Amino acid sequence: MKKLYAYLGVVAILFLAFTAHAFTQRFGTTPSLEVTPNSTEAQVIHSGNTGLFEIEYEVTSLKTSAGVPNNVLFGNASSTAGAYVLLESSTGTTTIATSTVAFLDSSAEEQKGVFVIEEGVPETFTVTIEHTPSQAGFYRARLLQVGALDKENEAFFVREKVTPASAFTTAYIFVGPSF
Repeated sequence: MKKLYAYLGVVAILFLAFTAHAFTQRFGTTPSLEVTPNSTEAQVIHSGNTGLFEIEYEVTSLKTSAGVPNNVLFGNASSTAGAYVLLESSTGTTTIATSTVAFLDSSAEEQKGVFVIEEGVPETFTVTIEHTPSQAGFYRARLLQVGALDKENEAFFVREKVTPASAFTTAYIFVGPSF
């Protein structure tokens, strides 16, 4: 009886291994991303009324070609995005104003709304945020996560948290309406 159980155990393991391999071949692989910081910059533009924040970083897909959506979302939104950012004031409050816009640009080729990253090839990304606050204060921007999906099947979306947070955070700058 022990031999029968051992045989069934081996068959089950082989079946699971084959199924996992077939699933990966059919449906793709979850991308694994390596995110490294390049630079952060914050400056005041438009007579001191607007803060311009830029965070530049490199993304390398380690397991498969990946597609990074060409949009930016604020906070930890549940929607699909290429970059998730936080804009905060020195008082610690998260600030999103109707006059706040964010863009994502990349050295990667863009196809159908995603930047394509070939496996093992690093690509440079830049998040640019323009913030015109209604209240003067010190503000900074921080990249929280990078999002990507398996480019072959456009499935298996992954969000990679960036660390250390300080390497993906701009300095505080004073921004405010002039009176």
